[in-house]
Amino acid sequence: MTQWFVSNTRLLAMAIVLICVAGIASYQALPRMEDPILTARFAVITTTYPGGTPGRVESLVSKPIERELIDIKEIAELTSMSRAGVSVLVVELNDHLDRESVANAWGLVRERLNAASGRLPTMASKPELEELDAKAHAMLLAIRWDLEEPPSYSILRRLAKRLQERMDLIQGTEKTSLSGDPGEEIIIEIDRQRANSLGLDANQLATMIANNDTKMPAGRLQGSRSAMALEITGNLETKTRISQIPIRQTSGTIVQLGDIATVTRAIPDPAPSKALTSGRPAVVVGVHLRDDYRIDHWHRDAQKVIREFENELPAGITVETIFDQYPYVQSRFDSLRVNFLTGLISVVICTGIWMNVRSAILVGIMLPLNCLFVLPILLIFDIPLHQMSVSGLVIAMGMLVDNAIVVVDKIGHRVGRGLSVRDAAIEGSRYLAIPLLGATLTTVLSFAPIALMPGSTGEFVGSIAQVTIISVGLSYLLSLTVIPGLSLFLLKPDRRKNNPITNPFGRSTQAYRFVLSHLMRFPLLGAALPASIALYGLYLGLNLQDQFFPPADRNQFHIEVDLAANASTQETEQLAQQLRDVMLKDHGVDDVHWFIGESAPLFYYNVASVRSNQPSYAQAIVTCPTPDMAKQAMLRLQPILSDRFPQATISVRQLEQGPPFTAPIEVRLTGPEVDTLQELAADVRGVLARTPGITHTRCEIDEVLAKGEIQVDQTASYSAGYDLTAIARALNGTLDGTVGGSIIEGSESIPVRVRIAKHQRGDLNQIISTEVQPDRIDNETSAISLSAITSIGLAADVASITRIDQARTAEVLGYLPAGVLPSIVQSDFQRRLDQSGFAVPAGYSLTFLGSAGEQEQAIGNLGVYAVIMATSLVGVLVLSMNSFRFALLIGVVCLLSTGFSLLSLAWLGLPFGFMAIVGLVGMLGVAVNDSMLILKSLSLDPQARGGCRSRIIEVVTENSRHVVVTSVTTIAGFFPLYWSGGEFWPPTAVCVAMGVFGSTILALFFVPCCYLLLLRTPESDIAISGSNQS
Repeated sequence: MTQWFVSNTRLLAMAIVLICVAGIASYQALPRMEDPILTARFAVITTTYPGGTPGRVESLVSKPIERELIDIKEIAELTSMSRAGVSVLVVELNDHLDRESVANAWGLVRERLNAASGRLPTMASKPELEELDAKAHAMLLAIRWDLEEPPSYSILRRLAKRLQERMDLIQGTEKTSLSGDPGEEIIIEIDRQRANSLGLDANQLATMIANNDTKMPAGRLQGSRSAMALEITGNLETKTRISQIPIRQTSGTIVQLGDIATVTRAIPDPAPSKALTSGRPAVVVGVHLRDDYRIDHWHRDAQKVIREFENELPAGITVETIFDQYPYVQSRFDSLRVNFLTGLISVVICTGIWMNVRSAILVGIMLPLNCLFVLPILLIFDIPLHQMSVSGLVIAMGMLVDNAIVVVDKIGHRVGRGLSVRDAAIEGSRYLAIPLLGATLTTVLSFAPIALMPGSTGEFVGSIAQVTIISVGLSYLLSLTVIPGLSLFLLKPDRRKNNPITNPFGRSTQAYRFVLSHLMRFPLLGAALPASIALYGLYLGLNLQDQFFPPADRNQFHIEVDLAANASTQETEQLAQQLRDVMLKDHGVDDVHWFIGESAPLFYYNVASVRSNQPSYAQAIVTCPTPDMAKQAMLRLQPILSDRFPQATISVRQLEQGPPFTAPIEVRLTGPEVDTLQELAADVRGVLARTPGITHTRCEIDEVLAKGEIQVDQTASYSAGYDLTAIARALNGTLDGTVGGSIIEGSESIPVRVRIAKHQRGDLNQIISTEVQPDRIDNETSAISLSAITSIGLAADVASITRIDQARTAEVLGYLPAGVLPSIVQSDFQRRLDQSGFAVPAGYSLTFLGSAGEQEQAIGNLGVYAVIMATSLVGVLVLSMNSFRFALLIGVVCLLSTGFSLLSLAWLGLPFGFMAIVGLVGMLGVAVNDSMLILKSLSLDPQARGGCRSRIIEVVTENSRHVVVTSVTTIAGFFPLYWSGGEFWPPTAVCVAMGVFGSTILALFFVPCCYLLLLRTPESDIAISGSNQS
């Protein structure tokens, strides 16, 4: 293949042009985003059961649904949370499922939910499955109420839906959703005394209204020639129509509903959720972008639609962009572009210094050509441009240049010996084809575990390895085709390279030969010196602090607030406003946007949005001018807010990288009895709260919910003709109301709810004097006051019961200030827990999760493929070296190179996290190449194989040039990642750069000395003789 490109310049030119055109076209077509797309492996199933206590919700709602789902093999974990009136199940699918399998799994879950709904109580709603998005919204737009009078949510919702429809029409929009939308109801309120005097209650009125709302077909009139559908008019369409519904009293008199009740249109009371953007009521429109569409093109069209919509808004209502992903994407790409260009320039300069200008130009052509070649492959395999894939190009840049440098150097050597450039290009490429293939395979195999890693962590970092593998593979192809062809035009005989005065590398070569010759006199000492440094690094690595992923370098953070379980939406909203006022006094905060009763819409991929139907909960999106100011604001605000508002649990949380986790420190206790779990959780929580670094703790099973217990005199109630179900139904209709019919507006169904007046629903004396009415007006049973057959008292109940995989569970959560490593605090906490004498009784278990649990799972997933790839790598080494001893020596070099990486992490004070592991894995694929090249060259030289010390020195010296140059260029390619700032890339850059530096030292000093030592052993003679015969 090399001969074709060397002999046919037209083929060479066409190949270069084709690569450039395909690369530029692919760059224009590839979608761009901030972070990788994670598969939606989580979903929330919500089922309401009005009036149900947590215990009853658990037994009557959560358990039946669990039994239907638990045997689905695709489900990894099934968590149910039973609270007052609502059951919430969180379903997590297995990591190994791809997107198609995930879609099929959710279809199966929906089928099982339909089956389970038939076994739920009559008053329970149908289970609703919501797949949780694993990618952030492209934009969040708030329709904000700026007028002084109370907000009209009818207007806000109507405008929000209009904007939602327009955003849906923009090319590239995947879907839209509403947040902070409390919904609307037609509310029919009747005075309790008036209802009693008429012999009616909420349930009876709702039944009468529903009977006047027949939306069912009235059949078809079949004629001999045609057919006609029949429909009964008079369905519920407006408030006026509802007010005119005829109501029959017990006396037989007919009155209109409007004469005995008020009919209004309003949001539910209490509202299930609300949003406050910039301190004002709002409804938020969230927009998701298609995976295959460029965000810059979509953003341009979206801005045009928003400007047009703004001009149509009435006075006092504003559309506000509370989140826009495009500036973050643009900033990220600008940073990566600078890193790439800086690395490119650094590599070319280093090549020019250590080799010559012509070689530097040839390598400089190779780098952008290789990157352009990669882009069509990314387009074919649906790998978009984002933080990880572009960083993969930056990482690969220092590695892919190795092949080009070795080929250019080998051609230059042969030209210097008198061959023509053409013959040198063909012979040099043919000679290097197999060695470079082995080196490329080692790099590919080292990155393969990361590329194949399943789960969210694999999806997050996998594209780094995938792009690196593609880049290195293509660099091998280009180095044996295009580089030899271009060498005909760029390489000329360089007579200065052997002159130590004019060639700087010549002077350093003489110095290196001098040092190596002295070390080779004492090979054991020569091997021990670099090895001792690496071993010291391995020792320091044992004490490095763990970190799963570093925090995100972003000018945002979020706040979670939990009030007592009895808190209302109104109380939570008031607290949110007070918190905002305090936060805006901090000069580092630009704005705060609150979402009450539910999680905020996904504005960052790592923030899990799993909480809903919780009036006592709120989450805020906080924006600051810069990332540094956001970090400082988090540290200041956490103690201020906790001290000022002790009635709430307030968590100021930084944005994290990697897969999401509930809390940095998480302890899971599992067992059968709630009381025992409460005692164990209290003990664990006490130790955790006293651990330094913990800002606050949280445990739902410790939260108490006040409830009223109504004791019914069953003898009296049965004598009056009422059973317990009738009494419960009457009370539920009185307090929560009863839905009877609905109004259809477009695609939305607005329910009609009947209940007593609001001021009477909050008075216990009014409630207890409610009269229970018979099911039907013509029923001979007389109405009876609840006060005659019941007594009421107060009791405490657990606020929430959590079950994980059908086992009752208590989760104790610990939160940390920004910048504190979870591993340090967790180690201290576990030590304190052991010292406290805490013990788990039989039948109960304790598990540590949080950041440490996610890291353990990720490393476990990586280890499965790492073992397979390590075995394959050993096979490649043994076949390449044709010796088990030399393969073992390469393994020792890998281990010692790791020591240099760990030494650098310790010296710079960097934690040992998953990105450091990524760096180590990538480094090992490069580290072995230099040593393999040295050993291969020694094994091919008869005198060196015979143990001639001077010849060993000469062979190693001849190869030292491209060993040093490839190492220097690799290190230069990684330094931009280190100096670019932030906390994400420095561990990776340091591990690779310093590991490669260490591997170069080992290849130039440790390997020759060990080679000489191995030649002195009898066993090595067998391997040597075998290689001679071959």
